Amino acid sequence: MGCQFAITKDRFLANIGYSQSMKQQDLLELLEEHNLPVESWGTGEAKTIEHLLQELSDNECELKIEDGKLIRFARGSMVDVFYEENGATLYLVESHQMFADGRVRERTMESSIGEKLGPGEDPHVGAM
Repeated sequence: MGCQFAITKDRFLANIGYSQSMKQQDLLELLEEHNLPVESWGTGEAKTIEHLLQELSDNECELKIEDGKLIRFARGSMVDVFYEENGATLYLVESHQMFADGRVRERTMESSIGEKLGPGEDPHVGAM
C-alpha cells in the first residue's frame, strides 16, 4: 500500500509519497530538481537515498512542496526514561545510532528515545 506519486511544479502537492511505480531514479530526479545535495547522501552520518525511498514506501514520511520547497514530513514519538533514588535522578540517553552498513550517527535529542511513527500509529503505541 502506498501513496499517490505526482510531480507538478506549479502547485502545492499535498502528497508526493511512494507508489509501486516510483523508482530510485524518480526520487533522485525530484531531489535534484529541488537542488538537494544528493551526492553527499549515504556518507558520514547522512542516510542514503534508498533509506528515504524505504521510508516513503513504508509510509513513515511524506514529501510535500510548500512555497516551492521540497519538505520531508515525519511524525514521531519521544520518551523520557529516568530513575530517581535518594534525591538523585538518572536519565537514559541514546548516544548514537548504528546503521546496518556499519555507519554510526551521534544522537543529540532532548528526550531519551525517539522514533518515527507509521501511518495512523498511535504515539503511545509507537513509544513502546
